[in-house]
Amino acid sequence: MKHGLLALFSLLLVGLTAPSRAQNPVSLTTVAPASGPAGTTITLTGSGFAATAAQNAVFVGRVRATLTAASATQLSATVPAGARSPSIITVINTATGRQASTAAFRLTFAGALNTATYQRTDYPAASNVNDVAGADVNADGLVDILTASGAAATGGSSVTLLLNGAAGQFQPPIQLLGGFLPSQLEVADLNSDGRPDLVVGNAGSLDISVLLGSAGGGFASAQNPDLGGLRLADGTTGLRTLRVADADNDGLPDIVFISKVNIASNSGPLQWLRNTGSGFQLQPAPGGPNTNEALAVGDFNQDGLTDLLGINSSGLTVLLRNAANTGFNAPETTALSLIQYRLAVADFDDDGRTDVLILRSASSSQGGYDLLLYERAASGTAFQGVQIFSSQLATSGSINRSLTAADADGDGRLDILVTDGARLSVWRNVGGSFNQPVSFANPSGTRQALAGDFDGDGRTDIVTTTATNDLLSLYRYNPAANPNQNNPPTLNALADLTLSEDAGPQTVALSGISNGGDAGQSVTLTVRSSDPALIPPPTISYFSPTTTGTLRFQPAPDAFGTCTITVTASDGQPQNGTISRTFTVSIAPLNDAPTLDAVPDVIITQAATSQIAVALSGITSGAANENQTLTLAASVSLAGGGAISNGSFTYTSPATTGQYVLPVAALQPGLYATVTLTVNDGQAISNSFSRTFRIFYQPGSAAGPPTLDPIADRTADRSLTSQLPVPLTGITDGDPGQTLPLTVTAVSSDAGLVAVGPVSYTSPASTGSLPYTISATRGGTVVISLTVSNGQSTNGTITRTFRVTVPPVLSTATAAGQLPATWLQLYPNPAPAGRFWLEAPAAGPADVTVADLAGRVVWQQWVASLQKPQLLQLPAGPAGVYVVKVRTAEGVAIRRVLVE
Repeated sequence: MKHGLLALFSLLLVGLTAPSRAQNPVSLTTVAPASGPAGTTITLTGSGFAATAAQNAVFVGRVRATLTAASATQLSATVPAGARSPSIITVINTATGRQASTAAFRLTFAGALNTATYQRTDYPAASNVNDVAGADVNADGLVDILTASGAAATGGSSVTLLLNGAAGQFQPPIQLLGGFLPSQLEVADLNSDGRPDLVVGNAGSLDISVLLGSAGGGFASAQNPDLGGLRLADGTTGLRTLRVADADNDGLPDIVFISKVNIASNSGPLQWLRNTGSGFQLQPAPGGPNTNEALAVGDFNQDGLTDLLGINSSGLTVLLRNAANTGFNAPETTALSLIQYRLAVADFDDDGRTDVLILRSASSSQGGYDLLLYERAASGTAFQGVQIFSSQLATSGSINRSLTAADADGDGRLDILVTDGARLSVWRNVGGSFNQPVSFANPSGTRQALAGDFDGDGRTDIVTTTATNDLLSLYRYNPAANPNQNNPPTLNALADLTLSEDAGPQTVALSGISNGGDAGQSVTLTVRSSDPALIPPPTISYFSPTTTGTLRFQPAPDAFGTCTITVTASDGQPQNGTISRTFTVSIAPLNDAPTLDAVPDVIITQAATSQIAVALSGITSGAANENQTLTLAASVSLAGGGAISNGSFTYTSPATTGQYVLPVAALQPGLYATVTLTVNDGQAISNSFSRTFRIFYQPGSAAGPPTLDPIADRTADRSLTSQLPVPLTGITDGDPGQTLPLTVTAVSSDAGLVAVGPVSYTSPASTGSLPYTISATRGGTVVISLTVSNGQSTNGTITRTFRVTVPPVLSTATAAGQLPATWLQLYPNPAPAGRFWLEAPAAGPADVTVADLAGRVVWQQWVASLQKPQLLQLPAGPAGVYVVKVRTAEGVAIRRVLVE
């Protein structure tokens, strides 16, 4: 085979008995909480888990977690102290041989970052280290170190294992059998048995070696460097880089790599080896261009599928897994201008999208470097540069530079670790931007950097290797250098929102809220809108120490644009006391319908009239922020049929007033035409609004005035919560020759005592009603005037009057000699046909008088005693309210009775 293609090979992985690829998938959808200190209990939700805890393996980074509960859809695990931040969460169903990974878990701890943060200890290691990896090889909860090293001049070639003793004390290196000049090293559980395996890329022997993890700890050696490896084709000059990832999303880790097939350009194509469950098969190159440096894997478009990313002097090239998951789409390239570079991918600004960090030489003649942060656009296919920051630290050649993302200070944000040959530099992440680095010089030199918790104290340590001697340096986080540090609070990232103009109230769930693990601290949440005119200040519902809360907001009416909402969690401490999350609200504009005030009906009284002119008002685009050209149109429908001109307008946009003119002819009494006026703003939606009015011809007439039946006087009833409306009957326009539009109005002579209207009436109905209300404190009589109008100058109105009597309000206060109302019992009330009982504690006789509301006595009698109930029967009379007065030696009692 030629041109750098790899021959198909089948590698039998010892102990691998996974079922067919289409069966028993594992999915991992959520991890809650998404951050916290070591020891945090996390809940993993998904599918395809084993219901028995012993048949699941959960890894937080490279350290296996302790499972506390298991079901087919949910697992609970404890974050181990040896995990690093960030750590990819991986669930392996060892019974089905399938696994799945999801976004990183962020470990938080009380930390700081300064020159005293780390204490360096050197350990013996192999020479000429080309790559370094971490794994808990012997399942003791501590991260061990693996190195790939070798020098062609000396014939040296080895993969070495440095087992981690207590508190990060590394043991002397153990040499493992590998290929010649191993240059790339990856750790993954290839056969899903819950133990870490090694994938080694060998630049000298031009192959890939696989070393499976053994049951007793360590690795099972291959029979020779080629057994269990893949021989590269003729013309290949070496293996540039490799990564292990599930490239086809089938639950089995695959091997993605770049082979150097072109010596002149030092480049080669992206290729990958498919894990079949019983071996590997070479897949066709996915079509990306040759790359001469770096390779990354990740979900770059948030569709849940694994994508590939390569970099060369032309730019960043991303290969997106297609939606059908059958291959990769055409490559998408973002142009760059680079010299020499390293690559790291992670979500540095906590917006839920994977960013790309590039380390490049500042120039071909200088030893410094630049860091370039690129973010994939929220829509579209390109990456965009968001930050460039530089340093002119001395280097000893580009080969000794490395780039790593890790949380070095425990604040939940990803920092940047750079080695430049002479030192380790840490760039601290402050809300998505980066401070100048804190540097730790190493006279032994630095080459690669590996972050992790190597001493099991829950904090991030750093291991560096060197290409010039046989030392490995452990930069152990030194809490004594930063006493009394506070754990920062935690709050999960928030997703951006896209809304439409005039959207209703919005609710955003807040999760992952904690004080970072410090005892006795309450968390408070605050929120800020970057544009209160677009998003008025939101509100938050939250009660510490719960882990969830709710944010609510509603966009301003008629507003559109983009606004950033910042939510800040605070534990009230002076150090590491806050964490902020931001999300963007994008509001797309929607057109508001234009407006036009109502147009009253027009009445023509002269047959010689040739046209009508109607004033128009309230003409707008519908919103103050919509500057649109408005047009007016009319549609005329003649009552008698036929066609007529639709009239004309006098109007210039954007005026709010105008005039409509319509010619009229052949007038006949009654309804002449119905006219619909429409204002239009020319937009695609909600672009018009209409008003309709009528035109009547009502010539002078000898007919009589409109009619209205007489209305009887009435007395208001204080026992009712609302008065019954006054019925109106006999309403006509008085003109038998035509139909005239009628209006009915009412006026009270004392609106403070009796308030009327509005009249309930629709022309040309013959009936209507008049609602009215009475004063709660006054009594008396008012005159109500009702007028019916047909709009004519002659015989145009009729008015009817009637009186409303409002009973006085009886005082409930007890005057001198007046007994309280409760002293006298009266029942039933209302009294049917004027029949009721009286009862009182008086021992002697009582004078009982009953009067109507006008004060006329209708019944009077002496009663020997009211200690026994006395039945009273009033003489026949009108129903209504009567006043009962009882006078005894003890005083006077007054009660009201409603006679039915």
